[in-house]
Amino acid sequence: MNEIGLQSGGRGDVLLVDDRQEDRELLCRRLQRNGFLVTSVEGGMEALQSIEAGLPDVVLLDIHMPDLDGFSVLEKIRANYSHVQLPVMMLTVRNETKDKLRAFRIGANDYLTHFMDFPLIVARICTQIAIKKAAQVVRRH
Repeated sequence: MNEIGLQSGGRGDVLLVDDRQEDRELLCRRLQRNGFLVTSVEGGMEALQSIEAGLPDVVLLDIHMPDLDGFSVLEKIRANYSHVQLPVMMLTVRNETKDKLRAFRIGANDYLTHFMDFPLIVARICTQIAIKKAAQVVRRH
């Protein structure tokens, strides 16, 4: 697993899965500056291993990867975890409606295209984490 710059974050734990190192490093730094703890991996198999080792609060998942593509990884995640247990947000350059529909049919919580407005990405990550934490509180009562 290639972990880039882990730091304690107050906003939540993010698993970032992307085959492009430059993109991982850039997004990792930006997320850390916004208070997230980030684990960064390059491929689908690494992502699944990281999830087995401990659930993050949210997964940011690219579609293009060297081993399993993001759709396959998402299918494997959804076989074991609900939308609330493990939110998965597709983060990709693919902006085709057919890709978005496929991701949502498989079980993506959200679909973001790379290089969109970063504050919006942070807001959407925070929303998914807040939904997850609220569901955990409800289950406890």
